[in-house]
Amino acid sequence: GLTLIAISFIFLASLKISALEIPIKVETLKTVFIDGIIIGLSLIALSSDKIEDERTTLIKLKVCAYTSFSIVFFVIFQDLINYISLSFLGKPFDLFSGGKMVILLMLIYYIIFYELAKRGMLFKGKEN
Repeated sequence: GLTLIAISFIFLASLKISALEIPIKVETLKTVFIDGIIIGLSLIALSSDKIEDERTTLIKLKVCAYTSFSIVFFVIFQDLINYISLSFLGKPFDLFSGGKMVILLMLIYYIIFYELAKRGMLFKGKEN
């Protein structure tokens, strides 16, 4: 997973640095770059630990719930920002719009929440 993410970054950096005229559209390069990162993060998120037991399964289920709630609040926040932007500026604020960005953020949230939960830093008070 990390290798695929690193290859995506190296590919994008090499295309930016090189002075070659490549007949590929910029949008196509962005799509390949984002898709490479999404596939790499998916491989990281779906990989199994060395020790898989009931505790890690429960942690994964709790982290999925946390990630789902985070994404729902993110989408509501994004819609609110777009509504305010349309009202005052007349154009949408599309910094994080699109399905790929939601998937990307969901995978990042999942990996961060899972790493915190494995270390006992996310769920306090009860035994995992």
